[in-house]
Amino acid sequence: MTPADWVSVCAIYEEGVATGNATFQTAAPSWDDWDAGHLAECRLVGVDRDAIVGWAALSRVSSRCVYAGVAEVSVYVSGSERGAGVGRQLLEALVAESERCGLWTLQAGIFPENIASVVLHERCGFRVVGRREKLGEMAGRWRDVLLLERRSSIVGVAIYHITSADAAREAALSGTYTPKGFDAEGFIHCSYLHQVCAVANRVFAGRSDLVLFEIDRARLSCKVVNENLEGGAELFPHVYGRVPMNAVVAVYEFPCASDREFELPHPLTVETTKFLETDRAAPR
Repeated sequence: MTPADWVSVCAIYEEGVATGNATFQTAAPSWDDWDAGHLAECRLVGVDRDAIVGWAALSRVSSRCVYAGVAEVSVYVSGSERGAGVGRQLLEALVAESERCGLWTLQAGIFPENIASVVLHERCGFRVVGRREKLGEMAGRWRDVLLLERRSSIVGVAIYHITSADAAREAALSGTYTPKGFDAEGFIHCSYLHQVCAVANRVFAGRSDLVLFEIDRARLSCKVVNENLEGGAELFPHVYGRVPMNAVVAVYEFPCASDREFELPHPLTVETTKFLETDRAAPR
């Protein structure tokens, strides 16, 4: 979204206001007010045949640093395009973009009467966490608001890196881990827990000299970017800096199993089982 899109974005916003079930606002703001109230990142527009048919954006929920990764969702779709899947495409893209930017929780406040919006958010992984009764007065009527949230399964969780036992010993002595190829690539390849074995089988087949670093990303001073530089849909965490060994909270032996397939070290198997169960339970 750019300032040049504002005329179309504002018109769609006003359509939502007119329904009486999209927002407490009674009129669309000016561009300057809207711009100041939303994150500079994660501003998306849906376009069909050169026309903007919907938009999505995020706003901060708090100025406190502990909530830096929490944002509130706004998704609006042109009345002529509602029910055509535009809202879902926008919301799914917004979720993906928010994770690339390191946000870990998205929340939405939705009037209970706006059933289509509630269903849309639930299909995109949000869940209703509560009902705020008589939260605000609108045209002489006190309105309830449902609070929905989506917690990322990849942002704000531990990340993992596979390396050789020799490299781990060298890093323990020096206090900093720098893999071969770092100077050329500029980042360190990492994985989330559910990705570790697939990466090991693809890149380190048959190796028996490996260990697995568990890295607390909160102890890293460099940025961690969720991306796929090969063009695929699955995102992997890339650490754009050397890893201080005080950020490595655990080191696991990680040899290839007898069937030449890697298996997670036992202390981690319970965690990945929980992850997979949570992933299966998420609304689709």
